[in-house]
Amino acid sequence: MKIQSAFAILLVSTFFIVCKDKTSDSPTDPSAKGSEAYYVFTKTSLNLRAQGDKNSASLGQIPRGSELKILEKSGNSETIEGMAGNWWKVEFDGKTGYMFSAYISRYKPSPKECYAISNYLNDIYGEVKEGNSNLVRYKQEKNKACDIMDEMESCKATEDFELKSGVTGKLTFGHEWMNEEIYFPGIADTEGYLLLRDCCGDKEKPFTYQQFMDVLDKGKKFPEMEAEFYQLCSAKRKEGGLVLGQESGL
Repeated sequence: MKIQSAFAILLVSTFFIVCKDKTSDSPTDPSAKGSEAYYVFTKTSLNLRAQGDKNSASLGQIPRGSELKILEKSGNSETIEGMAGNWWKVEFDGKTGYMFSAYISRYKPSPKECYAISNYLNDIYGEVKEGNSNLVRYKQEKNKACDIMDEMESCKATEDFELKSGVTGKLTFGHEWMNEEIYFPGIADTEGYLLLRDCCGDKEKPFTYQQFMDVLDKGKKFPEMEAEFYQLCSAKRKEGGLVLGQESGL
Protein backbone atom coordinates (compact mmCIF):
# COMPACT_ATOMS: atom_id res chain seq x y z
CA MET A 1 0.00 0.00 0.00
CA LYS A 2 1.44 3.29 -1.10
CA ILE A 3 0.96 5.71 1.77
CA GLN A 4 3.22 8.72 2.06
CA SER A 5 1.18 10.95 4.32
CA ALA A 6 -1.45 10.90 7.02
CA PHE A 7 -3.80 12.36 4.43
CA ALA A 8 -3.57 9.11 2.48
CA ILE A 9 -5.62 7.23 5.09
CA LEU A 10 -8.53 9.65 5.27
CA LEU A 11 -11.81 7.81 5.61
CA VAL A 12 -13.78 10.72 4.19
CA SER A 13 -12.55 13.66 2.18
CA THR A 14 -14.83 16.10 0.39
CA PHE A 15 -13.71 18.76 -2.07
CA PHE A 16 -15.84 21.73 -3.05
CA ILE A 17 -15.42 23.67 -6.28
CA VAL A 18 -17.42 26.85 -6.70
CA CYS A 19 -17.39 28.79 -9.95
CA LYS A 20 -19.26 31.63 -11.58
CA ASP A 21 -19.07 30.98 -15.31
CA LYS A 22 -16.87 29.08 -17.71
CA THR A 23 -13.66 31.08 -17.42
CA SER A 24 -11.52 32.21 -20.31
CA ASP A 25 -8.01 31.11 -21.24
CA SER A 26 -6.57 34.22 -19.62
CA PRO A 27 -8.49 35.06 -16.41
CA THR A 28 -7.22 37.10 -13.48
CA ASP A 29 -3.48 36.63 -13.04
CA PRO A 30 -2.76 34.70 -9.80
CA SER A 31 0.89 35.69 -9.56
CA ALA A 32 2.47 38.96 -8.59
CA LYS A 33 4.61 38.84 -11.74
CA GLY A 34 1.96 39.88 -14.23
CA SER A 35 -0.02 38.23 -16.98
CA GLU A 36 3.04 36.73 -18.71
CA ALA A 37 3.65 34.21 -15.91
CA TYR A 38 2.48 30.81 -17.19
CA TYR A 39 3.75 27.37 -16.21
CA VAL A 40 3.81 23.82 -17.54
CA PHE A 41 1.32 21.93 -15.36
CA THR A 42 1.72 18.25 -16.21
CA LYS A 43 2.86 15.20 -14.26
CA THR A 44 6.35 15.24 -15.77
CA SER A 45 6.87 17.31 -18.93
CA LEU A 46 5.13 18.77 -21.98
CA ASN A 47 6.19 18.60 -25.61
CA LEU A 48 7.14 21.79 -27.43
CA ARG A 49 5.83 21.18 -30.96
CA ALA A 50 7.09 22.62 -34.23
CA GLN A 51 3.49 23.30 -35.28
CA GLY A 52 0.12 23.57 -33.55
CA ASP A 53 -0.66 19.85 -33.83
CA LYS A 54 -0.10 16.95 -31.43
CA ASN A 55 1.41 14.93 -34.28
CA SER A 56 3.89 17.65 -35.18
CA ALA A 57 7.60 17.10 -34.53
CA SER A 58 8.73 17.64 -30.96
CA LEU A 59 11.35 20.33 -30.37
CA GLY A 60 11.96 18.99 -26.88
CA GLN A 61 10.16 18.16 -23.64
CA ILE A 62 9.71 21.06 -21.24
CA PRO A 63 9.77 20.01 -17.55
CA ARG A 64 6.82 20.40 -15.19
CA GLY A 65 6.83 23.79 -13.48
CA SER A 66 8.84 25.54 -16.19
CA GLU A 67 7.84 29.15 -16.83
CA LEU A 68 6.79 30.00 -20.38
CA LYS A 69 6.48 33.20 -22.36
CA ILE A 70 3.19 33.21 -24.26
CA LEU A 71 3.50 34.74 -27.72
CA GLU A 72 0.10 33.91 -29.24
CA LYS A 73 -3.10 32.31 -27.90
CA SER A 74 -5.07 32.03 -31.13
CA GLY A 75 -3.74 28.69 -32.34
CA ASN A 76 -5.60 25.62 -33.63
CA SER A 77 -8.31 24.18 -31.37
CA GLU A 78 -8.17 20.58 -30.20
CA THR A 79 -9.45 18.29 -27.44
CA ILE A 80 -6.96 16.13 -25.53
CA GLU A 81 -7.90 13.96 -22.52
CA GLY A 82 -11.35 15.53 -22.68
CA MET A 83 -9.96 19.05 -22.31
CA ALA A 84 -10.61 21.60 -25.06
CA GLY A 85 -7.74 23.97 -25.72
CA ASN A 86 -5.67 25.78 -28.30
CA TRP A 87 -2.13 25.39 -29.51
CA TRP A 88 -0.43 28.45 -28.07
CA LYS A 89 2.76 29.80 -29.56
CA VAL A 90 5.29 29.97 -26.73
CA GLU A 91 8.92 30.66 -26.04
CA PHE A 92 11.09 28.70 -23.63
CA ASP A 93 14.85 28.83 -23.16
CA GLY A 94 15.40 30.49 -26.53
CA LYS A 95 13.18 28.04 -28.43
CA THR A 96 9.88 28.97 -30.05
CA GLY A 97 7.15 26.42 -30.69
CA TYR A 98 3.62 25.38 -29.80
CA MET A 99 2.10 23.90 -26.63
CA PHE A 100 -1.41 22.73 -25.80
CA SER A 101 -3.02 25.40 -23.59
CA ALA A 102 -4.97 23.00 -21.34
CA TYR A 103 -1.67 21.94 -19.76
CA ILE A 104 -0.51 25.51 -19.21
CA SER A 105 -1.54 27.29 -16.01
CA ARG A 106 -0.94 30.59 -14.28
CA TYR A 107 -0.73 28.56 -11.07
CA LYS A 108 2.67 26.95 -10.66
CA PRO A 109 2.52 23.24 -9.77
CA SER A 110 3.87 22.17 -6.41
CA PRO A 111 7.51 20.98 -6.51
CA LYS A 112 6.53 17.92 -4.46
CA GLU A 113 3.43 15.79 -3.87
CA CYS A 114 0.67 17.66 -2.10
CA TYR A 115 -2.17 15.98 -0.24
CA ALA A 116 -4.40 19.02 0.29
CA ILE A 117 -4.89 22.48 -1.16
CA SER A 118 -3.38 24.00 1.99
CA ASN A 119 -0.20 21.99 1.34
CA TYR A 120 -0.13 23.50 -2.14
CA LEU A 121 -0.38 27.02 -0.68
CA ASN A 122 2.49 26.29 1.70
CA ASP A 123 4.68 25.02 -1.14
CA ILE A 124 3.98 27.94 -3.49
CA TYR A 125 3.31 30.92 -1.21
CA GLY A 126 4.82 29.85 2.09
CA GLU A 127 3.03 28.80 5.28
CA VAL A 128 -0.10 30.82 5.95
CA LYS A 129 0.64 32.58 9.25
CA GLU A 130 1.51 36.02 10.57
CA GLY A 131 4.77 37.34 9.18
CA ASN A 132 4.35 35.71 5.76
CA SER A 133 5.38 38.36 3.20
CA ASN A 134 2.74 37.04 0.77
CA LEU A 135 -0.10 37.91 3.16
CA VAL A 136 -2.38 40.92 2.83
CA ARG A 137 -4.69 39.89 5.67
CA TYR A 138 -4.51 37.29 8.42
CA LYS A 139 -6.87 36.59 11.31
CA GLN A 140 -6.79 33.70 13.76
CA GLU A 141 -9.53 32.67 16.17
CA LYS A 142 -8.59 30.01 18.71
CA ASN A 143 -10.88 28.14 21.10
CA LYS A 144 -9.47 28.00 24.64
CA ALA A 145 -9.96 24.23 24.53
CA CYS A 146 -6.98 24.07 22.18
CA ASP A 147 -4.71 24.81 25.16
CA ILE A 148 -6.08 21.93 27.25
CA MET A 149 -5.01 18.46 26.14
CA ASP A 150 -8.02 16.73 27.74
CA GLU A 151 -10.37 18.98 25.79
CA MET A 152 -8.79 18.53 22.37
CA GLU A 153 -11.94 16.89 20.95
CA SER A 154 -13.72 20.24 21.24
CA CYS A 155 -10.70 22.27 20.10
CA LYS A 156 -11.25 24.47 17.09
CA ALA A 157 -8.90 27.04 15.56
CA THR A 158 -9.76 29.05 12.45
CA GLU A 159 -7.47 31.07 10.21
CA ASP A 160 -8.82 33.54 7.64
CA PHE A 161 -6.34 34.96 5.16
CA GLU A 162 -5.81 36.84 1.92
CA LEU A 163 -2.68 36.57 -0.22
CA LYS A 164 -1.20 39.25 -2.48
CA SER A 165 -2.03 36.99 -5.42
CA GLY A 166 -5.75 37.47 -4.70
CA VAL A 167 -6.17 33.99 -3.23
CA THR A 168 -8.26 34.05 -0.07
CA GLY A 169 -9.30 31.28 2.26
CA LYS A 170 -10.29 29.82 5.57
CA LEU A 171 -8.54 26.95 7.36
CA THR A 172 -10.19 25.33 10.37
CA PHE A 173 -8.20 22.93 12.54
CA GLY A 174 -9.39 20.48 15.18
CA HIS A 175 -8.14 17.45 17.08
CA GLU A 176 -7.92 15.00 14.18
CA TRP A 177 -9.55 16.85 11.35
CA MET A 178 -9.19 19.89 9.15
CA ASN A 179 -11.48 21.92 6.93
CA GLU A 180 -10.16 24.15 4.16
CA GLU A 181 -11.89 26.45 1.70
CA ILE A 182 -9.52 28.27 -0.63
CA TYR A 183 -10.78 30.78 -3.21
CA PHE A 184 -8.85 31.11 -6.48
CA PRO A 185 -10.09 34.20 -8.36
CA GLY A 186 -10.89 33.80 -12.05
CA ILE A 187 -9.29 30.37 -12.32
CA ALA A 188 -10.12 28.48 -15.54
CA ASP A 189 -11.85 25.09 -15.36
CA THR A 190 -8.78 23.32 -16.73
CA GLU A 191 -6.51 25.04 -14.19
CA GLY A 192 -8.82 24.03 -11.36
CA TYR A 193 -8.87 20.46 -12.62
CA LEU A 194 -5.08 20.22 -12.83
CA LEU A 195 -4.65 21.69 -9.35
CA LEU A 196 -7.29 19.47 -7.77
CA ARG A 197 -6.00 16.35 -9.53
CA ASP A 198 -2.53 17.14 -8.22
CA CYS A 199 -3.83 17.17 -4.63
CA CYS A 200 -6.55 14.52 -4.64
CA GLY A 201 -6.76 10.79 -4.98
CA ASP A 202 -4.64 7.93 -6.15
CA LYS A 203 -1.77 9.14 -8.32
CA GLU A 204 -1.99 5.93 -10.34
CA LYS A 205 -5.73 6.29 -10.93
CA PRO A 206 -6.58 10.01 -11.18
CA PHE A 207 -10.09 11.18 -11.93
CA THR A 208 -10.74 12.44 -15.45
CA TYR A 209 -11.59 15.92 -16.66
CA GLN A 210 -15.05 14.69 -17.70
CA GLN A 211 -15.69 13.43 -14.16
CA PHE A 212 -14.55 16.80 -12.85
CA MET A 213 -16.91 18.65 -15.20
CA ASP A 214 -19.81 16.33 -14.37
CA VAL A 215 -19.33 17.30 -10.73
CA LEU A 216 -18.92 20.97 -11.55
CA ASP A 217 -21.92 21.19 -13.88
CA LYS A 218 -24.26 18.49 -12.60
CA GLY A 219 -23.30 17.98 -8.96
CA LYS A 220 -22.32 14.36 -9.53
CA LYS A 221 -19.88 12.64 -7.18
CA PHE A 222 -16.55 11.20 -8.20
CA PRO A 223 -16.30 7.40 -8.17
CA GLU A 224 -14.54 5.87 -5.18
CA MET A 225 -10.76 5.97 -5.21
CA GLU A 226 -8.55 3.32 -3.63
CA ALA A 227 -9.61 2.78 0.01
CA GLU A 228 -6.38 4.21 1.43
CA PHE A 229 -6.76 7.45 -0.51
CA TYR A 230 -9.40 10.12 -0.75
CA GLN A 231 -12.68 8.31 -1.22
CA LEU A 232 -15.17 11.06 -1.83
CA CYS A 233 -14.82 14.20 -3.95
CA SER A 234 -17.72 16.46 -4.83
CA ALA A 235 -18.42 19.93 -6.15
CA LYS A 236 -21.14 22.55 -5.91
CA ARG A 237 -21.67 25.52 -8.20
CA LYS A 238 -22.36 29.01 -6.88
CA GLU A 239 -21.40 32.51 -7.90
CA GLY A 240 -17.88 33.61 -7.17
CA GLY A 241 -14.79 31.96 -8.59
CA LEU A 242 -13.29 28.56 -7.97
CA VAL A 243 -13.13 27.45 -4.37
CA LEU A 244 -11.06 24.33 -3.76
CA GLY A 245 -11.36 22.88 -0.29
CA GLN A 246 -11.48 19.85 1.89
CA GLU A 247 -13.54 18.52 4.77
CA SER A 248 -12.16 15.36 6.28
CA GLY A 249 -12.20 13.16 9.36
CA LEU A 250 -9.99 10.28 10.52
